[in-house]
Amino acid sequence: MRVKKYVFAFILFTILSCKSDYVIEDDKVYYKYWSFSQGGWNKMLLKSVDYKTFSKINTDENIYGKDKNFVFFKEKIIKGADPNTFKVLIKGYAIDQTKAFYYTDSITNSSSKGFEVIDDYYSKDLKDVFYKTEGLNVCSVDSFKLMFLDEEKWSRWSTDGCSYYKENFKVPTLDYKNLKVYKNFNVSTDKYFLYYLNKKITYEKKWEKYIDTIDVNTFKVLGFNHYKDKHGCINMNGRIMHSRLECK
Repeated sequence: MRVKKYVFAFILFTILSCKSDYVIEDDKVYYKYWSFSQGGWNKMLLKSVDYKTFSKINTDENIYGKDKNFVFFKEKIIKGADPNTFKVLIKGYAIDQTKAFYYTDSITNSSSKGFEVIDDYYSKDLKDVFYKTEGLNVCSVDSFKLMFLDEEKWSRWSTDGCSYYKENFKVPTLDYKNLKVYKNFNVSTDKYFLYYLNKKITYEKKWEKYIDTIDVNTFKVLGFNHYKDKHGCINMNGRIMHSRLECK
């Protein structure tokens, strides 16, 4: 038993000691990290870096750095980031004097003024709410809320009081008050239509009608891409006419 405890303590110490970092070797800068799947320590060369002015930005994970020209996330350049005013908020989120960033990309039309992180995938400034790097164009930042807190963080339903969103997809309903969203699924219904993310399920891309009768009053979600109404089974390719799947 004592041996097992020592082994566990050694493994835990090894994991905690395997912290990523930046190293300078032979006038080159590398991002160094530990990977069990790759068999130990690995390092990646930073391109277009000025090693003389490079410095690590202090964070718990040691995954940000900068030189006189660029800011880096691990080995990649964060495009458009100002190294003189760049500030890390939490892992994945940062700001400079003008805008906000999500990992290596700028957040579209964001402002660093009043910028706040909501969770790992959502953020906001004074004018809009963002999913990763995309703005939702909400009608009210103050009214925005996540609907089901026990959904997976990367794929949640949300609302701003005027519209519903699944991730960054806005449901194109004209009947907000009667829209029903289905927890953990990408579908919603109002009094007349079924929606999949930001598409009304009536016509496909070529404008050929492939679901001509969906009864929203009896519509039910049975599982991933498996639905039913009083007429039978449905998936996002159309109505299942001859299938072993049973509508139960």
